[in-house]
Amino acid sequence: MRPSRSVFAGVVLLVSMACGSPRSTGKSETLTVSPKAGSYPSGLVVTITAPSADAVVYYTTDGSEPDNTAQILSPNFTGGSHAVTLLASTTVKAFSLAGGRRSSTVSVTYSIIPASNQPLTPEFSAGFTADSNQQLNGDAALNGTRLQLTGGVGWQSGSSFFVTPVNVQSFTTTFAFQLSPIGTTQMADGFTFTVQNVGPFALGSRGGGLGYGAEPIEGTYNSKIDRSVAVKFDTFDDVGEGDDSIGVFTNGSSPTVPADTLPGADLHSGHVFAAQITYDGMNLSVTLTDQSVPAPDPTFTKSYSIDIPATIGSTTGYVGFTGATGGFSSVQEILTWTFSG
Repeated sequence: MRPSRSVFAGVVLLVSMACGSPRSTGKSETLTVSPKAGSYPSGLVVTITAPSADAVVYYTTDGSEPDNTAQILSPNFTGGSHAVTLLASTTVKAFSLAGGRRSSTVSVTYSIIPASNQPLTPEFSAGFTADSNQQLNGDAALNGTRLQLTGGVGWQSGSSFFVTPVNVQSFTTTFAFQLSPIGTTQMADGFTFTVQNVGPFALGSRGGGLGYGAEPIEGTYNSKIDRSVAVKFDTFDDVGEGDDSIGVFTNGSSPTVPADTLPGADLHSGHVFAAQITYDGMNLSVTLTDQSVPAPDPTFTKSYSIDIPATIGSTTGYVGFTGATGGFSSVQEILTWTFSG
């Protein structure tokens, strides 16, 4: 259950070397982040390369300091290279650990020039493409025209947010999703639709954190998305929420309980589900329908009272999805998505 990131826009230039915590041992490393700092068009591919085959590289793409502690556990990879695509301006930071030695932190700032043809609101009724204006973070990726939040591997965390902030004073959003098991093992953990005011690179913890909030039981991972509201679609019972549950959570709280169970829907079925979420300024209404049965009727509908602008601290926000896996996994994909405010 955990992460990875990217974004693009403007003109800034910065390359710096700084020691993070713990202190650098002084060992010369060749960890690289390329290309060099500067101004680039949207869709820039940044490559982070490890200094050796056994070096573990920890990195961030939102300007925060990378960390390898249980409290944070930044996205990481071992040996070779890792690529992230930037759709918005940001700073990429990385350090490596090898043989008990920690390199200095490499920091490179990119100013991204938005593409002139980027959509102003999410309108992906035909699926997602590379120019969908969606920032992919952590383990999120495109699988054909599907937005894949997790890829059936344990301990992943991914998120994807529309790069342009949208009006969240009132809105209707619809999306189709499919959660697919890996073999006969238990599915985990689930995903969220999230409205937040942090930025397009936001990403929470893996496992029961669903890529949104703090992990509830596995260690003390507490990476979370502040200034946010999330609707969860949960497939794993961490602390009594049930194996199929929905709930609304705020400010990166652990998305477990309170929650509503789904006696009429089986998110583990591999079926395609349609979700509609409508916000009228006071109430957030959620309707879930199983699309794989004849003449489907809603299998769940409920309204939650909440003031979204007050919660996130703005009348506009970034909208998108988060997802995670843990000791068990699943492929979690968004097939289509539309949003109107």
